[in-house]
Amino acid sequence: LHKLLQQAQANLLSATATFEQVVGEKPVALTIPAQPPIPIESRDGVLSAAGAANPAVVAAEQQIKASEHAIDAAKGQLLPTVSLQALSQRTSDLGTGYGFTQVQSQVTANVQVPLYEAGIVTSQVRQAKQTYAQNRALRDNARKQAVSSAQQALDQLAGARARVVAQRESVA
Repeated sequence: LHKLLQQAQANLLSATATFEQVVGEKPVALTIPAQPPIPIESRDGVLSAAGAANPAVVAAEQQIKASEHAIDAAKGQLLPTVSLQALSQRTSDLGTGYGFTQVQSQVTANVQVPLYEAGIVTSQVRQAKQTYAQNRALRDNARKQAVSSAQQALDQLAGARARVVAQRESVA
């Protein structure tokens, strides 16, 4: 214990000399800085925040949304399409003295129903669904990694706090 105290005092003298060399003056009234507050108090809160707000998880969620839209777009190719065109033309002849006006109108409706697509669209739907399933698996994996990293960080924080308390008690 006496040896540890002497080593700590030697480290303090060395650090003081380094501080004076870098800053240009001796340190005065050294105090231990306050620990920054942890924004989420409970362990469960930290883990749930890590699983929801981690950038990798958020990115994976966006990939899932994109995959859902890709499925809808692929399924949309199997639906019928309707198009409507309208044309109106007006012709006036005032130069002959009779002053006639002619109006022509035309409306065209087209309906296309896919009857046979040789399985191409169906395979595109299957592929989009498979991509969706892969993106969900990637999201779940990213969430597990984020929660695991948060658990490790919390455990390291608890260990560091315990070491600080133990060292304070040994010095006092």
